[in-house]
Amino acid sequence: MSENKLNCFIEFAYFSGPSTPQNLSAQSISSTEIQVSWKAPVNTNGKVRYRLSFYNASEPSAAPKLAYDGNATQYLVSNLMPYTLYTFEVTAYNVKYNLSSAAIDTLEKTDQAG
Repeated sequence: MSENKLNCFIEFAYFSGPSTPQNLSAQSISSTEIQVSWKAPVNTNGKVRYRLSFYNASEPSAAPKLAYDGNATQYLVSNLMPYTLYTFEVTAYNVKYNLSSAAIDTLEKTDQAG
């Protein structure tokens, strides 16, 4: 491999975003709360943070709402509507270069009113 090709490869690998977060799950806690958790990406490519967004699954054309932006791998989403199905999406991003991974998503419905 020529020196130019090697430098290009090293630069691409270093400046790439993290891989996709793993094992996203959501569990209804109450009629207005859902606990969402996930595992870190296999390849972080540096320090990562996570963006958790959600939307009402019956309104898929609605803009997703940002619920969380931080470094934890779980978050309790509250103030949700009872009996409602939600879609949750998590994206990992590289803090230094703000390069994101592919998002993963899951569905969960809030419990009946208590």
